Amino acid sequence: NVLIVEHRVQNDSQSISIISSEVNGTNNPPSQYVHNSIIDPSFFGIDSNWSSSADVNHHDKTTSQDDHKDTHEVPSDGFSGCLLLKDDNHKLSEWLAYHWLVLPLKYLMVAVDPTGTTSPKHILELWNASDMGMGMEIILWNDADYNHWIDENMDEKHIHRDRQKHFLAECQKYHKRKNRTWVAIIDVDEYMTYNIIQDDDPILIVEEDTPEQFLTLDYVEAMNKTRSHLRQVLEKDKTVFEYINENNQNEPWKSEVCHLMSRLFFSAVDSPTEVLANATISQYGLDPIQFSTLRYFHHAQRGKFDYNHYGKVIVDLSRTHRKE
Repeated sequence: NVLIVEHRVQNDSQSISIISSEVNGTNNPPSQYVHNSIIDPSFFGIDSNWSSSADVNHHDKTTSQDDHKDTHEVPSDGFSGCLLLKDDNHKLSEWLAYHWLVLPLKYLMVAVDPTGTTSPKHILELWNASDMGMGMEIILWNDADYNHWIDENMDEKHIHRDRQKHFLAECQKYHKRKNRTWVAIIDVDEYMTYNIIQDDDPILIVEEDTPEQFLTLDYVEAMNKTRSHLRQVLEKDKTVFEYINENNQNEPWKSEVCHLMSRLFFSAVDSPTEVLANATISQYGLDPIQFSTLRYFHHAQRGKFDYNHYGKVIVDLSRTHRKE
């Protein structure tokens, strides 16, 4: 897989259930990871002319254009996203900032589980605010907005799954009506990045339900060749959206409308001080303890399904049909 999702938990009881290993250099350069709950979008010092539509109050859109001083380029286009939340506000700011830079995340639909006790509205408003110049469009939905009605005969787990199914379907339909292309289907504790070849890369693992086309020698060799160039791509600060568009006539993008990303489970076990020092994070003026993407280097064995579970997907909506 060309892309990978790093699943980062902040709960020691979850971490203890996996076998962790200490790995240096697993993460992208720290310049890519730049946000936490105590920093608002002004951290990026955006200054350029742009127009943005904001929507965090159920379809009550406002559009404005402001003049800013040029310090960071606002993306003209990028990824769409579908995000279902329940009391995860403490993870949201870093997740938004990271994906705004790396993908970039441009259009986001957020649905809030009504059984939660908090709302992400105040955080989303910061990223939608025209005076911040982030160029994002974020829409907040409740159950009625995407036609989800609770079946009283279902237990809590199946109500959640039914809500998730309805939201993801309606979210993708919405983005498709807006003529958007790639949409990311991930959670707020998951971070997309390039699947750079590492020293601990696994040998090819065959699961029973692995599609045959992913096991052919030609496909495996093609993906390994593609991955061998990803470190240089990252060093050039190329966003995932730029990379896919520049290589859309190459595999896997040419044939995979739905690209399955591997998932790697990171634990909430703090990395030793010397490991953080070797990662040279301090040169960027950041405190790694404040960032889940900088603080934890322990992760499960690569390619081990028992620990990492199912991967996540990105979908090119421009090549899908409504019935799909």
